[in-house]
Amino acid sequence: MKKMIFISLIFFLSLGLSGCSSENKEIEYLKKQNDALKTQLEKMTIQTGKIDLKISGRLTLQLYNISKDYELGDDDYRTLTVSLFQSAPFLLRVHKTIASQLKVDKIYTFQFKEDTTIYNIDYFAYSSGYIFDDWFIKQCAEDIVLVGEAKESETGLESNKMKIEVVDNKDK
Repeated sequence: MKKMIFISLIFFLSLGLSGCSSENKEIEYLKKQNDALKTQLEKMTIQTGKIDLKISGRLTLQLYNISKDYELGDDDYRTLTVSLFQSAPFLLRVHKTIASQLKVDKIYTFQFKEDTTIYNIDYFAYSSGYIFDDWFIKQCAEDIVLVGEAKESETGLESNKMKIEVVDNKDK
């Protein structure tokens, strides 16, 4: 009887230990799967989250009208009605020192100041093309510098030399 109990005990013990080794393999598999899912989640968070964009380069705008800034009632600013080549007109708010150098029905070249950055832009809207150049220009109106009246080589298809690039925000 003791012998039978001893054999049964050894059998159950060996059966239990063999189950542990397969459980360890399963745990390792689940850890690898968890790491892969974390990586996918991180990528999706970047793709659906907020990004920062650096804007540089030149652009040429057709000026249609200069008016007071009635929206905010600020005497230091003027509202310009402008358009990019073959696009709809939009309103651009600029300082009166820039507006005083402009004449209606002329084409002017502007340039972005160095290190012009727009923060917290929705990645999906940017990557899907829902944000247009005129929106970027309006957001960076304070960072636009007048270069002068546009030359013939700066008009038409050559009028928009804006460069928009995603800023690596891992340092945040």
